[in-house]
Amino acid sequence: MKKILIVLSCILFLSGIAPDALAQEAATDGVQINQEQLDNLISTLESDEKREEFIGNLKILSEASAETTEDKATSLSELFGLDKPIKILQSYYQDTLDQYNISSSMLNNIIATTLIVLVALMLMYINYRISIKIKNRLISFKDRFDLSHNRLHTYTRVLRFCGHLIILLVAALMIGINWGLDPQSSAILALVNFKTLFSIILVMLIGIVVWEFIDGSIEYMQVHAEIDKQARMNTLAPIIRNIALVVFLTMFSLILLSELGVNVLPLLAGAGILGIAIGFGAQAMVKDFISGFFIIFEDLIQVGDVANLAGHTGVIERLTIRKAQLRDFEGNVYTVPYGEITTITNLTKDFSYYVFNMGVAYREDPDKVIAAMHEVDEVMRNDPEYKDFILEPLEVVGVDQFADSAVVIKARVKTLPIKQWFVGRGYNRLLKYKFDEKNIEIPFPHQTIYFGEDHKGKAPALHVKQVENKKKS
Repeated sequence: MKKILIVLSCILFLSGIAPDALAQEAATDGVQINQEQLDNLISTLESDEKREEFIGNLKILSEASAETTEDKATSLSELFGLDKPIKILQSYYQDTLDQYNISSSMLNNIIATTLIVLVALMLMYINYRISIKIKNRLISFKDRFDLSHNRLHTYTRVLRFCGHLIILLVAALMIGINWGLDPQSSAILALVNFKTLFSIILVMLIGIVVWEFIDGSIEYMQVHAEIDKQARMNTLAPIIRNIALVVFLTMFSLILLSELGVNVLPLLAGAGILGIAIGFGAQAMVKDFISGFFIIFEDLIQVGDVANLAGHTGVIERLTIRKAQLRDFEGNVYTVPYGEITTITNLTKDFSYYVFNMGVAYREDPDKVIAAMHEVDEVMRNDPEYKDFILEPLEVVGVDQFADSAVVIKARVKTLPIKQWFVGRGYNRLLKYKFDEKNIEIPFPHQTIYFGEDHKGKAPALHVKQVENKKKS
């Protein structure tokens, strides 16, 4: 208080500011005085005449300040006409507190707590609406690129839960501080370590966005691949996704641990040593990985192909980076590691052939048989059930061999992949009807018995004896 009086006296005495003006600037902070002003003040206080003048100025200043404050209060009350209602409310408020023995500070805490809870509930509702809007935007985005929505519900629920959790924590913190909790306590400082929390949330958000971009790109290429490359993409997509997932999770875990303050250099060194040990101890597995990479990369087999792998023939159902699974006609599933495959026979690569080895009797005219086969082929290529699967007309190679009881005519028909057996069975059925129609014999196997000849060219007689079986009564 003394310092303020000294400052005011210096201003009055040295600069001659009027008391009314000083009353308006009395609230101004940061007034500085120098040595010259202090010397003037000392001389003023030592002189009786100047001291009386100074005291008079202070009295004028005090009266002006009181009048200004009263005028402001009076002007506000009179301006709004609230002077009497305010007094009545203040009296009623104080009487109510006294009646229920409630302190004004406790009531203020209750009101503040209620407001915090209401604001928290409103923010939670806003967070819920925002999560719904984000979900709808993500669904429309994925529909635009024909992507799946399997993870959208999980993401929106996690986002909503995190928002609710943050709002509740902040509300609980504010309520605790309102009721006297020390905001500088170690528990609260650890709770509100926003830097670490923000780093973790940022890393997780970036990780989710990066992974969704990678996975969405793979799925987009798989969905929009050309028809002839669809099977290959169905084969490669799961393998690429698994490799990308392993790499991504490893990098994400290291970054997250680094943000939490964990030294990741020992982990990297340990992982390198472990990788070398696994490489030496699992040479067969490494061989499977390398062989599988080149088999898949060179597009030798795909999911859905019929192939022969390591002596097993069947439809390929699954390809991983280490092994192939195929199922034969009887439903048996074979798992073949790539390291055991030396030769791959793909029966349905790009197109297929069904080969006919048609045997007819020696007495039949081969040209007549070939003409009948072409007639059946013409019928097949005009049949709605088969015409979409036949790529080229029947190719007859000709008389291929003379078997024991038949002349074999070889032919083949070109079909779509994996449709050769369906077309071949239909062709055999119609060819049987055509041979029956033209009386072309498909011979039964028969043998000719030779008894030999003597030097004169005569064969020994064949004695045939009929034996009757008599049943005993």
